[in-house]
Amino acid sequence: MIKIIQQDAWHQLQSHATHIKQQRLSYRFVEETDRFVRYSVKDCGLLMDYSKHYCNAQTWTLLRKLLTAVHFEKARMDLFEGEAINTTENRAAWHTALRASDKMPQVQSVLEQMQLLVDRLWHQLWRGYRGQPITDVVNIGIGGSDLGPLMACRALPNQGPLRCHFISNLDPEPLEQLLKLLNPETTLFVVISKSFATLETLTNAKRAKHWLEDNGCSTDGLRQHFLAITAQPEKAIEFGVHANDILPMWDWVGGRFSLWSAVGLCIALHTGMPGFLSMLEGALAMDQHFLTAEPKQNMPIILGLLAVWYQNFLFADTHAVIPYLEALEYLPNYLQQLHMESLGKRVTKLGEELDYQTGQIIWGSTGTNSQHAYHQQLLQGTKLIPIDFIVEKNLQKPALFANCLAQAEVLMNGFEGKTSAQTIPGNQPSTLLVIDQLTPHSLGALLALYEHKVFVQSVIWQINAFDQFGVERGKQMANQITQSLLNDSGRGLYDSSTQGLINYYLQQEMMNV
Repeated sequence: MIKIIQQDAWHQLQSHATHIKQQRLSYRFVEETDRFVRYSVKDCGLLMDYSKHYCNAQTWTLLRKLLTAVHFEKARMDLFEGEAINTTENRAAWHTALRASDKMPQVQSVLEQMQLLVDRLWHQLWRGYRGQPITDVVNIGIGGSDLGPLMACRALPNQGPLRCHFISNLDPEPLEQLLKLLNPETTLFVVISKSFATLETLTNAKRAKHWLEDNGCSTDGLRQHFLAITAQPEKAIEFGVHANDILPMWDWVGGRFSLWSAVGLCIALHTGMPGFLSMLEGALAMDQHFLTAEPKQNMPIILGLLAVWYQNFLFADTHAVIPYLEALEYLPNYLQQLHMESLGKRVTKLGEELDYQTGQIIWGSTGTNSQHAYHQQLLQGTKLIPIDFIVEKNLQKPALFANCLAQAEVLMNGFEGKTSAQTIPGNQPSTLLVIDQLTPHSLGALLALYEHKVFVQSVIWQINAFDQFGVERGKQMANQITQSLLNDSGRGLYDSSTQGLINYYLQQEMMNV
């Protein structure tokens, strides 16, 4: 494998980048009066305007050469055909199979199980330990087992009789506060952990079990209040979940890509099974677009190439995602995990250390709140920060649409004030994604768009987007330090700073005793 930075296209882009910023973005619209038409794509219920970028025809020609250099078409087919593209763990990353039109038997079986569960709960056939119908469902998971379902349930309207809640953090306070509002007789907990050993998830599940027991629920009755989604059903059974109330997870679906699976059960309970299936159909539509559209009109390819362009050639280390839609308030957090856990890598797929940057820092929040928090930095600061604005074409909300367009316009064109302090330099690039209407289908397409964008970046950077060994090591060290805090053990294992903080914690504990 020839390193991407040794390819001619990479060197040509480096040279090209030194010239491209010399002309203001606004002048490009004078030179190219059809720029919006040339640099916008409409498909899958989304309009993507990427005309406000440091790009011309030559830029795109050179960027597309990178695809050829890394044999992108083969890599894309390997993704969709279930090849072991997660090379460090020797397994597929086959989340696209979860929404394929011709679903594998095990995938179809899980969808049918989900349908039965939704029917039972919506029609009040699932009863608690005192015979009351379930009214509240608590999703206990972390990472992909929390961020995806939480984001989707906030984005889409509740179509059924259930209230869905989400608990993820090891800190006991969120669960304690939530339980004060719930009735133990009518609450169901959905415990999601591939290993059924995730510290945060198991700790919160045990807290939930104790709460039920403290409120008079017998050991047998506990089964009426727990569902599990896991790849380790025997551990869930040992915890007390009935075997019939366990849904599978597969090792070929990574956590941050898992909301399309049984992990999305709370989405189905919230929107109804038709809503969940519509999400899958929207993602499938984007899959087909990604597979078949020419690179010039391929939204994930375009976004992926733009990210590489800004990271490696224009040296923009952060990227903002700003949805002008309160329903998408958790989308930036979801995309932060998708990007940074996938692309935060320091070696190639062959294990060679990288000598170029990967993985921008992804951040953001909803507009218009964002305008009163950090847009000042975007408008008059010194950093180059590309932005994705996301907005719905909702004729009932013209002010929201106007504010979104206004920010993109001022960021690009700037403003000549009476003083230098009032002047806005402009020249800040952005992509504007317009959702025709926020529905399960369009949300599915939007999420798949970003999944494939991340894949494009990983292929060009020649990294594995589907492992996360850094996260795993952090968990291992946390377990070790926890034992040191509980037993005052492990002296000599840590650096002086860590040991000093352990000593300080233990001193406070002894003072409290």
